[in-house]
Amino acid sequence: MSTTKNEKRSTRQNPSAAKGTEQEGDVPKRVIGLILKENYAAAYDAMRVLPRTPVLLHAMAVCALRMGKAADAVNLFRGMSVSAGTTILKPEIDDTLKVNYATALMLAGLPSGALDILYELKGAEHPGAEQIRNAIARWANGLSFWRRWDWKLNRIDPPRCSVPIDFTPGIFPFPVGDMVTAPDPQPDPTRSGSVSQGSTSPGSTPRVAA
Repeated sequence: MSTTKNEKRSTRQNPSAAKGTEQEGDVPKRVIGLILKENYAAAYDAMRVLPRTPVLLHAMAVCALRMGKAADAVNLFRGMSVSAGTTILKPEIDDTLKVNYATALMLAGLPSGALDILYELKGAEHPGAEQIRNAIARWANGLSFWRRWDWKLNRIDPPRCSVPIDFTPGIFPFPVGDMVTAPDPQPDPTRSGSVSQGSTSPGSTPRVAA
């Protein structure tokens, strides 16, 4: 079947319309239910046996954060965020993933790394980023005189440092409450490059599996 000029233009402008999005794949209702009950350990275990799609890996890392396993979250977020064999962030990752990665680094005792990640945000005002910066600022103000100067001048993380937070860490890569009752997206035949039923378009909510 031939492709029209408009369809070709749509695919060039929005490649994910043809290839699917990061959120492609089903999120089981049982996982959402466990997250809603704040049973993050059970949700994490349930996702471990599912196909490793980016959205599920992201959700697993958030669950690890909320379970207090910051080091595990760092490993998961690093694999999703950093180009292989480098320390450079992948250009395609979004700000939510960056903020979550920064949160994990901060809670793992690496506040300097968290701030480095926040410098890479595409949006200047992300509420999660502001929470991280405020937490680190409060923590730094509570350091001893020499530790505080070492932090301000050299950005050296003190040994075994712990940054207290006053917020729930981690942002899930989907609207948890809305997903339980969200209907499957319907294709729009009037739009060029529309996606078929059961897939997701950029910025849409991933489909929930029974």
